[in-house]
Amino acid sequence: MFDLIIVRYAEIGLKSESVRKRFERQLIENIRYALNRESIVATIQIKRGRIFLITRQIERALEVLKKIFGVASVSPSAETSSTMKSIIKKSLEMMAETPKDGKTFAVRVRRTGNHDFTSQDVAVEVGREIKEKYNLKVNLEKPDIELFVEVRDEKSYLFFEKIKGPGGLPAGTQGKILSLIRNRNDILALWYMLRRGCSAKLLVENEETTLNKFVREWYVENHVEISYGGIEENLKGCIALVTGETMDNINLDMDKFLNIPVLRPLVSFDENRLREMMGRVGL
Repeated sequence: MFDLIIVRYAEIGLKSESVRKRFERQLIENIRYALNRESIVATIQIKRGRIFLITRQIERALEVLKKIFGVASVSPSAETSSTMKSIIKKSLEMMAETPKDGKTFAVRVRRTGNHDFTSQDVAVEVGREIKEKYNLKVNLEKPDIELFVEVRDEKSYLFFEKIKGPGGLPAGTQGKILSLIRNRNDILALWYMLRRGCSAKLLVENEETTLNKFVREWYVENHVEISYGGIEENLKGCIALVTGETMDNINLDMDKFLNIPVLRPLVSFDENRLREMMGRVGL
């Protein structure tokens, strides 16, 4: 059913044009790195705020993209032209392959470019055809099936879902931090800093097996380097020290003796929040 994957980002789009382009290049580089590591063959295109990943390995590529920092959401999609006739035809084909018994539906349309119809026109025409052919009821509030249509210049992209990614910024777009790795909390704190676009020097005291698994699963081998020794001898080139301390075990002595900021992304976390995020990150 699907020809490609639409990859969306969020925060990158808020940057100035020059910064946005640099971040887009880094995001694409990170995606290529992860796909190559998994031996997934794909072509990547970028068009006005969207990245399109064309591959025959849709399911495998989706699993990779859900672990790339900077990716806000992804959608396995079908491509057709931007004529009303083509959009209706592709919509009916996709609905034919979707379980429909007793279900309601809605059509959501976005449009970019110059066309002789509006987004509302597409929603009305496509909705009418689906309703008549498959005898389905429309429910715009809580439909069982949502068909999304993005019309972009000469092409249209149709999909049923938006799968969340980790969001944030692409790893490698911000400065380098020194991350203390003594326990799983420290690895979770590292996850948050990588999600903010940092690269990292990892000062490992414990949990090396868990750390190596984490680095591979989140495709950040090219943005981290493992180091050993003391804190001060590893600070060169780093803009901050990061730990996984919470209010229950915070140690402020480091703040007194180091001349760089000490960041504690988990400082406000309680046990429930820690467990929730550990599960999400795979720790």
